[in-house]
Amino acid sequence: MHAIAYVSAASWNLLDEQVERIVSESRRLNALNGITGVLMYCDGNFMQYLEGEEGAVVETFVRIRASERHYQINELMNQPIVERDTLLDEALVEK
Repeated sequence: MHAIAYVSAASWNLLDEQVERIVSESRRLNALNGITGVLMYCDGNFMQYLEGEEGAVVETFVRIRASERHYQINELMNQPIVERDTLLDEALVEK
């Protein structure tokens, strides 16, 4: 298992509907790739924690880094983990 955590700044002020679309897309893609985690958005900033099989997590983070939705992406953690956190089964947004 592997985990990556990062923070970033939104490229523009997001409307509630835009945040909801991001959450919906994250949930769908994470489920397809066997990834769990947390996504938070507050005052124009994102924080996300992803965990799952290393290849899937790294591939997801590459896609996230390429997104124009945010900039100043600062990686906080990128390391193997012993096991998945069973509390993290859905993306979560705080606004």
